[in-house]
Order: sequence, then C-alpha cells, then structure tokens
Amino acid sequence: MTDSSRLFRLKLAAPADWLPLAMMEDGRPEMPGAETMAAINALPGALRAMTPDQVIVRGMQLFNDLPMHNGLRFSPDAMDEVAPHVPGKPVMCNHDIYSASALPVGRFFRARVLNRADGSRAVAADFFMLADEQGRALAGRIDAGVISEVSPTVLYERAICSICGGEYDSWQCENGHEMLKQYEGSVCYCMLSGVTDMLEGSIVWAGMQRETGFYLAAGRRVELRESPGAGRREVALDEDTKASVQSVICSKENFETQDAAAAWVTEHDFRADKVDETEDSWRFRQFAPGLCQEDSFRTIELTDGVKAAICRKKSESDSRYWDDMSCCGEIEDYWKDMAAS
Repeated sequence: MTDSSRLFRLKLAAPADWLPLAMMEDGRPEMPGAETMAAINALPGALRAMTPDQVIVRGMQLFNDLPMHNGLRFSPDAMDEVAPHVPGKPVMCNHDIYSASALPVGRFFRARVLNRADGSRAVAADFFMLADEQGRALAGRIDAGVISEVSPTVLYERAICSICGGEYDSWQCENGHEMLKQYEGSVCYCMLSGVTDMLEGSIVWAGMQRETGFYLAAGRRVELRESPGAGRREVALDEDTKASVQSVICSKENFETQDAAAAWVTEHDFRADKVDETEDSWRFRQFAPGLCQEDSFRTIELTDGVKAAICRKKSESDSRYWDDMSCCGEIEDYWKDMAAS
C-alpha cells in the first residue's frame, strides 16, 4: 500500500526566456482584462470585488514532467491531476507556513495544462497580488529576475519505478532499481503520480527542475517555437499536428492605437509590417492565407485581447505551394527570411 498523504515540495528553476520589460507599466503588466478580473473575483472567501487597478497579475509554470537531477519525475498524467486543485490556493514564500509572517502574498486564480513543443507537459498557473507596497515590491523583484524560482507543495499517492513499475520507498524500488542508473539503455526514474491536492505554490530562492519559473500573465505566450523564417511561428495542436500562426489579432478594447498593438506584436517576435484594420481589431498578417491548407483554420487566444488565426501550411513539396507563394506576393519575403536565418 502507498501512503495517500505523501508530501512533496519541489523547487523549480527559472525559465529560459522572459517576456520583455516593455510590457511593464508602473511595475505591472498591462491592465488585467475582464476575463481575468472575473476569475479573480469568483474566488471564494473574498469580501469585496477587486478592480483592475487594485491587483498585480503574474504567472508561474509550476511544474512539468521533465526529469529532475535527483531522479524524480512527475508522470504526464500528474499535470491533469494537479491543475484542478490550483485555483484558490495561496502563493507563499519559501514554503513558510509556521513563522509569524507566514501569510500568503498572493492567490492563484487560474491554471491550465500545456502540451509543449518539446513534447513535455507542464502546469501554468496565474496568480494575483494586491497592488500595495508589498505587491509592487515582489512584482519588481520577479520582473527583474532577483526572484526567479518557484516551488509547489503537492500530495501524491504513488512513487513508481520507470523500469519495472515497482514501488519506491527510498532511493531504490522494491525490485532493486536505483534512480538515475541505466538499465538496458534506459535511465531509471522515480515517477510521481496520483496527485490528490496542491497545498500552496511558493516563491523560493533556489530551484531543482528546468523549464519552469515566472511569466507575465498579461503577456503570456502560447506554446510557440521557432520555425524557418523571421516572424514565423508554430503552435502544437496535439502530439502529431503543428499549425502556423497566420495572423495575430489585437482587440481595440485592449490596444487603443495601431502603434500599441504593433509594439506587442513585435515584442513577441511576430512581424508587424502587414496590418489590416477592422472595426474592432488590428490584424497583423504573418503570411498570406492562400498558403494555408483548406479547412485548416482555427482561432486561439494568446492572452487577454490578443488572438491568433492559425492554420496548417501547405507543404513546400506541394507544387501548388510555390505557385501560391508567387501569386500571394510571399516569394520575396521567403528568400529574405532564408538569407537571414
């Protein structure tokens, strides 16, 4: 039998890339939108509704299923198990729940599971702090990278050997397999699963797992990765399907001017040189829609006020691809991109 109340505290290392400080205004990202404020004000326990100017919003990539240097590893299913437990839980400092000052500095209000371009899965969680002296100070340290690491406390049921499925109670499983040793070419890990709760997520001083840390929720990235050509991006729809961002759509409710929208677009590594204005948005074209496969268009949300029209691009081996490149005026841009890459 396994202990259903096993406690796990995991300190996580900072992410590889940061959102630019140009996103910041008075130590905060852009004003939280209506959807964000609705999620914050829906949390139980609040005695009054907050307004956008009263909160500071940030996010944590809390944990993922990548191997840790000590031989532990969350199972991919653990991401789905823990995400529903995150909203409403406190943001603490260094897992301190005992000292006189051990009170929350923030609160999680939203969490989701990411299927990332490298094949790993992660839990990303948005949290808010009050826009008071303490909140502004913490946000400033997070944005500057002075505080850059996070750690969740979770309860889990199972610790299973990745080689044989045997249970772990210490540094080796019941069948003698030791963590981080190789067996027939496979590294042995202790797989943690059966997550029953997350108690808190902490801001900490040092970390243990890579590809995690803070992000700015008001400018958070979808799971994007570089694809050939400047400003061309891809997003994973599932394990087998990749789509390209054909247009970035900025709402006029969130961006009062085209210049403001263009600044967001360029800061997030998209191109802003081809723009169409509609009644309620600016659409920044990344490439011509004629280069998309038929019936492959979808619209996804990147962040509050920003959406992306995505599609599956035609294969370069398709004879129609080069005809469409030429007729859509994209051929010159293509070769410029190839020369720059």
